[in-house]
Amino acid sequence: MDPLSRALEEEEQEQQVKNDEDIDQFFKDKQPITRIQNKSDNKHLNAMKTSSVSFDEEFNERECEDYLLNDNHNHNGIDNENLHIRVSEPKKQKTGLDTYYTYLITSNQYNDSVKVEEYIVRRRYNDFVWLKTILDNKYPFNIIPPLPSKHSLTKKLQTDNMDFIRKRIIGLQNFLQRLADNPIISIDNSFQLFLSSDDQTLKSAQGLAINNVSSSSSTSSMSNVFQVKNKPLEFVKIETYTQQLNDNLRKLERLAKKLEYDNKLLYDEQQQYSTILKQWMEIEKHNNDDDDDNRNSTMPNMIQIVADSQQSIVDNQLDLSKTITTKFIEPINEYILFTNVVNDILKRRDQLNANYETMNEMKHEKQKQVTQTSNQLNINCEHLYDQLTIANETIKADIQRWNERKDKELIDLLRTMAIKKIDFYQASLNTWEHAANALFQQRK
Repeated sequence: MDPLSRALEEEEQEQQVKNDEDIDQFFKDKQPITRIQNKSDNKHLNAMKTSSVSFDEEFNERECEDYLLNDNHNHNGIDNENLHIRVSEPKKQKTGLDTYYTYLITSNQYNDSVKVEEYIVRRRYNDFVWLKTILDNKYPFNIIPPLPSKHSLTKKLQTDNMDFIRKRIIGLQNFLQRLADNPIISIDNSFQLFLSSDDQTLKSAQGLAINNVSSSSSTSSMSNVFQVKNKPLEFVKIETYTQQLNDNLRKLERLAKKLEYDNKLLYDEQQQYSTILKQWMEIEKHNNDDDDDNRNSTMPNMIQIVADSQQSIVDNQLDLSKTITTKFIEPINEYILFTNVVNDILKRRDQLNANYETMNEMKHEKQKQVTQTSNQLNINCEHLYDQLTIANETIKADIQRWNERKDKELIDLLRTMAIKKIDFYQASLNTWEHAANALFQQRK
């Protein structure tokens, strides 16, 4: 049996034992917080949703959905062949001195387009952090997507705002979406537990996982200082591309933020311009009321045409600024975090590669000594080679999936911005053409 097949078989057996002992037991005799198996239970689902307390009456959930990924799925959440997941309805909760938000996660399981199960749970941000930590340690060579950034201590008191909640919901849903799109992660027991278990079951699993998390990492015994002598060319290319992409995205983000700031200043000036026009219009109206001859009766109307047109431009400018922030800057930032994840995976691969090279050199030095030590070196070297082979194949498969998804999303991002800019300038042109025609009619 070749090393890759042997290592895969051993890993599968070890993983099966671990799952049976550590995670699977939590599914036994446990019911999720809400489980709906047929249409007759829809009444219970609707009642639960109605009773949920939303974050704020002004929170626009539809607007939030408009900025989620997968436009081709009507923004209804995660949508792969068998699993649909949606993050919604932020709810503020307080336990003792701890105040936090929970988010409703609805997951529907389908079989041949027929819904067979539905789970509804509430999770807080720390639960997402737990899930990511578990997956990072369990799958050190898979691309585990980044989570939205946690607020800093200086902004802790500012988390009760719609923009922060909107960004977090989008980030959390994108996180789950990408996990569900991965054929390995999507069937992981910890992921399924996160989506379906009640609070007590999840807390029990979290307590058990915390005790085992340090031992589950395959890189825990590796040295911190390493140098790879013979790195495969394909990984050199991946590393170079990822670093170049990271550098360029950072530059793009920095320039986009500067443009965002400039647009904010322009918006303020445009708004002030509109306000002054309206004040001028009121002056002309007041003057006409005092003028018996009413010689300038058309003047207020003409100013109002320009003022209304200017206000329309201001509104369009605000809409464009929001789009730049939510559809361009935020996704770019997410992919910067993604490239950091890929770089970390490549470093772990290099670390494993360096350990294998070191062990292999030691084996050759001892090859003339037929001793128990040399035999153990052979075993260790073979084991590291198997690990490195698995890591290489895992990384290449995930990089391919990531590149396909990345290219599609970034192309959609650029296309969306191009269309939005066209719409903005076309709307501005139409506004001023309409104003010019109206002003011409006023002169007659």
